[in-house]
Amino acid sequence: MNNLMGRKRIGKIVLMGIAVILVLPSILITLYSYPCQDDFHYAVEAKELLNQGYNLFTMSIARMVEYYVGFTGCYTSSFLGHFFSGMINCNIWGIRVFEFISAIVFYVALYVCLYCFARKIMQFDKERVLPLYCLILAFFNCLIYYSDHDDFYWFITSVQYLLISSFILYGVSCFILCMYEDDIRKQRIFLILACILGLLGSGGTLSIAAFCCAMFLLVFLWGVFVREKCRIRACIGMGVTVFGAVANGIAPGNYKRYGEPVTLGGVLFAGKQSIRYTLERWEVFVRNPIFWILIFLLLMVLGSCKTKETRYSYKFPVVFVLFLFGMVAGIIFPTILGYGYECYVILNRGNFISDMAFYLFIFLALFYIKGWKDVKYPDFSIKFNKDANIALSIIILSLIVFDRGYLIQIPIVKEYYDLVAGKFREYADYCIGIYDEVAASKEKVVEIYRKEIRDTTCMMNPQFYIGYYDYEEEYANTTIARFWDKDAIYLYYLEDEE
Repeated sequence: MNNLMGRKRIGKIVLMGIAVILVLPSILITLYSYPCQDDFHYAVEAKELLNQGYNLFTMSIARMVEYYVGFTGCYTSSFLGHFFSGMINCNIWGIRVFEFISAIVFYVALYVCLYCFARKIMQFDKERVLPLYCLILAFFNCLIYYSDHDDFYWFITSVQYLLISSFILYGVSCFILCMYEDDIRKQRIFLILACILGLLGSGGTLSIAAFCCAMFLLVFLWGVFVREKCRIRACIGMGVTVFGAVANGIAPGNYKRYGEPVTLGGVLFAGKQSIRYTLERWEVFVRNPIFWILIFLLLMVLGSCKTKETRYSYKFPVVFVLFLFGMVAGIIFPTILGYGYECYVILNRGNFISDMAFYLFIFLALFYIKGWKDVKYPDFSIKFNKDANIALSIIILSLIVFDRGYLIQIPIVKEYYDLVAGKFREYADYCIGIYDEVAASKEKVVEIYRKEIRDTTCMMNPQFYIGYYDYEEEYANTTIARFWDKDAIYLYYLEDEE
């Protein structure tokens, strides 16, 4: 017994170490962040009203109403964007500390959501949660570079995407808990929290609002068709979330920003393009060998999990998997409808949301198939013995290590490499040096000369405009100039000085 407990303790420590290794670089990189483009824009808008006597809260409400009427219905995003921008005011270490905390909050939310799902809905033993969590962390950190996702390393998107995603994951967790809690008082507390967080999630940007509704819909369906005594709670939580999404969608600012009336043809075309982009994103995953390694490891873990609750027969697994795939397209749909297909292709922060749905739904699909198998074929099991696991691990490691050119392309490997090589610090110092020179200059038109340093990291690039430009048209340099009350900033590389 003591030996068994000792092995479990060691196994838990090893898994916790793996989880730390998987998340550490993405958290540490936040400590090299710096303000970019919209960060200055939101900070200036916040500062203008603060200087007029508003406090942080009233200023954020005023800007939220202004955006809702004239620019976008994303009430949570606009409120939080102005609130934290007014609080931090593009302070370098203020941004870094916020992003650092936001990243940790997100990873904790991911664990809490997975824990609630695995323990409550699938009835797995708690010892199985940590290995599943390590695998989902690997999906997030070993498949797609965070350079494809602005959310971690761009302050305003860390506020408006990553933080609100955490709200949604916590909200879904509370929604699950209120379905399984017997104590009436705790039921109400969890339901109230789920409603508040669902309402906040639905007030995010278009893709986030869709992601929020999709996640709450899955729990709602479970509560209605499986946890039959929870139908009223399920309807209340889903109803509040949908109300928030509708309030977001009907905002006058959405139509002013889009500039054209939405037609049936436009809706159908956006639906088609959403499915197309979902297929293209799926192709990115299946061409990646790491994806299949993680899928196999996930199957190994699920093979050791026992589904205790068998009242539900997990009907039509193929239909359910297709339904999940369609929900990913549904998350992509509002952005394409609002701003076009090309916009979504380059909207890296939007990819983070739909990719997150992909990762979670892949887990959910395999969980569902596992439940279907346990009910329909309870005597059929696939077990991976110790020798097979060791042999497979050796083969996988050998394939990766011998292909060194591919090894450095694994996102987490490159992140560790760039951290050790000081590439994040080098480019951060370069950008901050430009900001410092602008702030110190007493001229209204600031000219800065620098040697070119190319960004090869996954940080958010400030996208400085090099050379002469029309500062009434160009955005990146102009937002920086506006923040420091300058007319224009001209950046030149030294070799271009002549």
